[in-house]
Amino acid sequence: MLKSKFKVSFILSIIIIVLAIITSVGGIFMEDLYQDNAYSQSVGLGNDLVTLVVVIPLMIGALFFTMKGSYKGQLLWLSSLFYMFYNYMFYLFACAFNNFFLLYVVLVSASIYAIIFALIKVDVQEISQRFNENLPVKWIGGFMFFIAGSLIVVNFIQIINFISTGQLPEHIINYEWRTSIIFAIDLSILLPTMILSAVLLLKANAWGFILSAIMLFKMSTYGLALIAMVFTSISEGLDPLMPFYLLIWVGGTFFLVYLLKSMKSVKDVY
Repeated sequence: MLKSKFKVSFILSIIIIVLAIITSVGGIFMEDLYQDNAYSQSVGLGNDLVTLVVVIPLMIGALFFTMKGSYKGQLLWLSSLFYMFYNYMFYLFACAFNNFFLLYVVLVSASIYAIIFALIKVDVQEISQRFNENLPVKWIGGFMFFIAGSLIVVNFIQIINFISTGQLPEHIINYEWRTSIIFAIDLSILLPTMILSAVLLLKANAWGFILSAIMLFKMSTYGLALIAMVFTSISEGLDPLMPFYLLIWVGGTFFLVYLLKSMKSVKDVY
């Protein structure tokens, strides 16, 4: 029953895994794939490494355990799907046109539809009841509020500075973009979802537990990707925001593990 109710999302997930392996391996080893400047290519290497070495194995494992009826598996699987959607939005809209363009189209499209079809079928109430009543929702919600608020402030400072002085944000100059895809996606999708997740979690809303797991997974992998990008970047010296990246990674990972450990080990039975 479980396999049949998630059948469409399972099929899409397999397609996503295969294409993500192809694009990340290609990004690492195909020298002529990316047509962007040297800075963009060096930063992209860090992101491809995290996708290939960390996220794809986690997604495969999560998919396997979801098929076995694990609620924890379902949360990690949904989280990995959101990662793929968010991640390949950058490749689709920010990267210079390259040979993998159609693969990026399929990855973004397959990810969003896999998430939609999966969330429609997820037993939200059943999953939410599996969490320990003593779960420190204030700490978890507070952490998400802090990270989201900090990123919003950082983004707005740069935007307001441009409005008042005409000075482009540094990352737009480094990437040689005509706009900021980072601001566009984070301010319209990621950060509002993070805030919504925190609010629902604090209100003990059933959706809050699921969305919080997805956002914590995103923070964990997002933080790790940012750290990897710092080390693969051709820029001299460490990024001054490195401590913040570490906080996102460590905090996201810690609270995600804590959240999952608080779930009762009960298999999904139909």
